[in-house]
This record gives sequence, structure tokens and C-alpha cells, in this order.
Amino acid sequence: AQAVHGASPCRAIITDATLAVDYADDPSIVSLEGINGTGWWTDRSPTKTVPRLTAEYRSAVSLLLRHANLLMFIDPFIDPNSSNYREFCQLLLAGCANGRHPVIQIHRASWQRRQGQNVVQPTAKWMSDFEPWGEQLRRAGQKAEIFLWEAVHNRYLLTDIAGVSFPSRFVIGSAAAAPTSLTHPGRRALERLQRA
Repeated sequence: AQAVHGASPCRAIITDATLAVDYADDPSIVSLEGINGTGWWTDRSPTKTVPRLTAEYRSAVSLLLRHANLLMFIDPFIDPNSSNYREFCQLLLAGCANGRHPVIQIHRASWQRRQGQNVVQPTAKWMSDFEPWGEQLRRAGQKAEIFLWEAVHNRYLLTDIAGVSFPSRFVIGSAAAAPTSLTHPGRRALERLQRA
């Protein structure tokens, strides 16, 4: 990586924390965990516009999915029975690729919207609804924790490394659907969200 950087300079070489410590005297080498403290990271655009397709979501957050030890998917409407979320489990499974086993959490509303009303669904029904995704995760040697909240609004993927706002939720659409803009909240906002 250093040879490539020498021949064709790039902003940084991003590596794991252990390797970054070995090269602490080289400012071009930074760990993924330390990326938020670099000037080039904070100076870049915090927004990325992507089509509402699972493959595009995975690509946009691939570094987080590959390296984070905690993946918190926050979206009040995540629903295994909804066609808009039919591929959502692929995002969960991407986090446990290559034998990794991060803590995976899904935070959603305890209610569903039916005929203009918020209707609380019994816990047993939620367990039944999420069971197909649970089975897929078990086959991958992974599990997910589901948190049901009375009040939850904003949509995020929060990790122990960084966070991404998903303002249009984790829903998918057709290739012709309007794109969504993913946003990286600043460090202070991320810390505030993780404490909430």
C-alpha cells in the first residue's frame, strides 16, 4: 500500500488498528477506528447519493459492515413482512461475512401503522415476524437483537466506528426509483445518538 501511495498519492492508507500502530510515524496510515480524527475525513462531503438498492447500500457502507464490532440498524418501520424490506437481511448478513460476528441490533417502533393508526403488536407476533431472518442469521453463525421502542424516528446505521443517516429508511425500490442521500453525522452528533 505504501508503494502504491508513493507512485500515485492518495489521501490515506486505511488499515486495522494493530497495523496502524506499527506505522504511527507515517501520517498517511490511519486505522478505520481513527478515521474520524483526520483532517481529510472531516473535510470531505458528508453526503453520498445512491439508488435505493441493497447492493448500493452495501457498497456505500461496506467498510463499516466489514470492520465494525457493533451494527445498530435504527428504522421504525423495519418489517420482515414488508416487500420494501425484503432484502434487508442481506445487510445483516454482510456484517458477518468472513467469519466475523459483530453485535447486530435492530431498533424499530413497537407499533405498526395500520389505517392511519399506530397499533402496538404483541411481542410474540414480533418474534414470529422476525424468525425467518433469525434463521438466516443462525445459519451464518450470527444473531441479532431486536429492540422495540414506543418512540423512534430517525433512521441510522450506527456503529462503534462511525454512523450513517438513512433518511429514506432501509427500504429498497426499483432502479428507476428516486435515489436517497446518505449522510455521515459528525462525531459529536454520533456520540449524542449513541447515548440516546
